[in-house]
Amino acid sequence: MNVLHISDTHLGRGAFQKSDPITGINIREQSIYDNYLSAVDEIIRLKPDLLIHTGDLFDVVKPKNKAIVVAMEGFERLNNAGIPVCIIAGNHSMVKTRSTASPYELFRYSHPEVTCIYKFHYNRCEFGDVMIHAIPNMLHPEDYAMEYSNLSPEPGYNNILMLHGLVPGINKKLNTFAEMEISSEMIQNPDIMYTALGHYHGQMAINDTAMYSGSLEYLTYGEASDVKGGVLLNTPSGGVKSVPFPHTPMRSLPAIECRDLSPSEITELILKSVSANNEYIMLQVTLNDILPDQFSTIDFQKITEDSRDLMHLNIKKTPRKADDAAVEYRDISTINYVDEFRAYLKKLDLTEKEMATVSDIGSTLVGDAL
Repeated sequence: MNVLHISDTHLGRGAFQKSDPITGINIREQSIYDNYLSAVDEIIRLKPDLLIHTGDLFDVVKPKNKAIVVAMEGFERLNNAGIPVCIIAGNHSMVKTRSTASPYELFRYSHPEVTCIYKFHYNRCEFGDVMIHAIPNMLHPEDYAMEYSNLSPEPGYNNILMLHGLVPGINKKLNTFAEMEISSEMIQNPDIMYTALGHYHGQMAINDTAMYSGSLEYLTYGEASDVKGGVLLNTPSGGVKSVPFPHTPMRSLPAIECRDLSPSEITELILKSVSANNEYIMLQVTLNDILPDQFSTIDFQKITEDSRDLMHLNIKKTPRKADDAAVEYRDISTINYVDEFRAYLKKLDLTEKEMATVSDIGSTLVGDAL
């Protein structure tokens, strides 16, 4: 049996404050919808025996109508292709009180063939020779251990555990609401052949049998180096392989070292970076060791014009540390202030005429003030 593991689709997520002029929909939000449905078509082409989704189908617990419609369309395509689906709720789309209705309630009526596990307890369900053991995102960290204690692997079945949370081995938190940590004991059960993890957006194996499939999309620039896609599990062999799916390309470029550059030189390097990497659609350029006066005089109008075909260009700056920029302490009686002023002017992006005029007038004023 082939089981395809995906996670963290975050339908309804928008970004970058750019909207389609015709539909009015945020362009990043629409690209996630389009890529998700393209991924569904690719899943149908792969035709796994079971599709499991380990949480955060939606970006928020009260998703937009459009996000719900896209999810339903994906389920309909999968159902027509005869591919069963099992999904658990993650922290983004899990209700935070027991009295609040879950968006997954809708699928009980529209797509009852989709198994949605979203209530605050452990559940299990059978698909052929696979027994799914599922714990959705919980209200409290201690609830995980309590529900896990109810897990009983079924002899004669390929037992798969579905969890949503952060496990030991991940060196950074996502710092999102209701983010829960999962104990290492929960991912080391020898009777569980595969633990399908959701929440962390990078594809990562935690041990020989536990794995994050990662999100289908790049959702922040911090994920630019992550592997995106799904994980295909073959139950007879226990083997897994990464499966790529359509997504919007993103890249974070190596930093531009700005210490000895003029604003015009920095501008040109940014433009060259954009020109050489515009296939990434979402692009981040980091300006390292930059002073405020360098940054403020970069030609952002030109950069905006040349990057208009990108979905987004993020310019990240790492300011020069205060201790690096500090003036060297010297005996003030030895300082030639006119020379200091002229040295400062050389760091500015001035024309020869401007340089000559400012240098002459400024040197005279500095000299008269001494």
